Order: sequence, then C-alpha cells, then structure tokens
Amino acid sequence: MAPFYPKPNGKPGKEIKQASLLITIPAIMFAAPAIGYFIGNWADKKFGTSPYLLVVGVIFGFAAAGIEVYRLVKRSSDLDESERNENGT
Repeated sequence: MAPFYPKPNGKPGKEIKQASLLITIPAIMFAAPAIGYFIGNWADKKFGTSPYLLVVGVIFGFAAAGIEVYRLVKRSSDLDESERNENGT
C-alpha cells in the first residue's frame, strides 16, 4: 500500500498527519518575520523611531517562528511515537 493512501478504518495515516504539520513550516518561517516587519514599520512611523522598532519586530517575528516550528516538530514527533506505541514496535 502506498504511504499516502487512507487506512482501511477511514482515519488518515501518520504520514498524512505529519506531512500536513511539517508542510506549514516554510509558511511560518516567512509569515512571522513578515508580520513583525509590518508591525515594526508601522510602529516606527507612528513613534518616529526608525529603524529600531522595525528591527525589534523582525527579531520577535523570527523568535515566534522558531517557537512555533519547535512546537510543530514536537507534535509531529509525538504522532510518530504514538503510532509506534499503538503498533507495539
């Protein structure tokens, strides 16, 4: 059976769950710093502190992306562990 076909019980296999979790990583790595950039740029224009708040926003964006990627990888690893425990291997 190919790895991405659904299991006979109708539940998606661990491969699909893991792929769906891990495929979001590039989007998070792009979106979080971009959001930090736009918020920092807006704050710099509002308070006249260019470029300091923009840099802080981008740094916070990368930090938030790193935390979220860690959570996704941990969740994917937990799925793998639970699948192993169910199969008894």
